Amino acid sequence: MTNLVTNNEKKDIKNKIINMKVISKLQPDVKLDTAATLFKIYEPVAYIPVWFTRWWAVSNRKTDIARVTLLYEEVLKILEENSIDEPTKKQLISTLKDSVTGLNNLKSTYQEDATCVSSIEYIIEKICPHVS
Repeated sequence: MTNLVTNNEKKDIKNKIINMKVISKLQPDVKLDTAATLFKIYEPVAYIPVWFTRWWAVSNRKTDIARVTLLYEEVLKILEENSIDEPTKKQLISTLKDSVTGLNNLKSTYQEDATCVSSIEYIIEKICPHVS
């Protein structure tokens, strides 16, 4: 089978893998910043509270969960299309599996918000058939 993935698509897949790796490193009660192409974990600064940084960046749990959901939908679509080479596919599946821990930690971060928790549970349920 000929590899049909362009350089832009390779870069896009690389960014998706990096974002899932960032998610895998999330700890409970730590916020995720999804505003840029590459996600990052909010690190508290002594003189600026996290809530203010998120407010200033117009970031909130709804937009973050929507971006995380989109990330996983796109990754699953890539896997289903079967247009990537085997090593990349294995890396995507491995990173998907590793990211479930971070998603569970994100669930505990937003445990008081049933909609966010349900959205994250939905993502985990969609991932499970691909990682088992």
